[in-house]
Amino acid sequence: MITSIILCIIGFIILSYAADKLVEGASNLAINFGVSKTVIGLTIVAAGTSLPELVVSVNASIKGNPALSLGNVVGSNIMNVALILGIASLIKPIQCGREMVRRETPIMIGTALVMWYMAHTDSSVSPAEGLMLMGMMIAYTGLSYYWSRKESAIAAEIAEKCDEFADTDADKMPTTGTNIFYLVIGLIGLVFGSEILVKGAVEIAKTFGLSDEVIGLTLIAIGTSLP
Repeated sequence: MITSIILCIIGFIILSYAADKLVEGASNLAINFGVSKTVIGLTIVAAGTSLPELVVSVNASIKGNPALSLGNVVGSNIMNVALILGIASLIKPIQCGREMVRRETPIMIGTALVMWYMAHTDSSVSPAEGLMLMGMMIAYTGLSYYWSRKESAIAAEIAEKCDEFADTDADKMPTTGTNIFYLVIGLIGLVFGSEILVKGAVEIAKTFGLSDEVIGLTLIAIGTSLP
């Protein structure tokens, strides 16, 4: 039991560090190749915060624990809204932009409803439906880019966020070799961390007689949402 808990903690730490390094390396490389900060913010940085959930869910599915995978996806979204946003607003009130509430919130709710419908109709999400969900993500990324081009305030905010991962000062910018090293380390760390985390979580579920869904909705969801 203690070993399983330690494995989960180690897995969470590795996932968080690996995701940061991968995003840092990818962002710096993109800047070196002349990619705008807006595009980087809408793609690399945005996807980077979801990498722990993605890798853990894929790993769980490959290892024959699809319930853990789905639980992680659903639980992470619940934690992001209920836990992460809740804690952040307790520390300091969060100003909600009118445009974000008007545009992004309905998209978030609509995406959740589509996923619910897919899972509810035949108790599974097929590869074709998975492609449809990915298509929705690509369409949303394109819309976000279009909106950001029209609104300089949004573009500036994304650029400021991106600065956390990539310093555009030529004197401080890591070399291409260093950035590639960050990418490799990040990818290896994500795979290794997810292996450890899934193994520990499955053992905890067996010890307490809990289902994979419950572990995915709670323990795994909280851990992958924290980064």
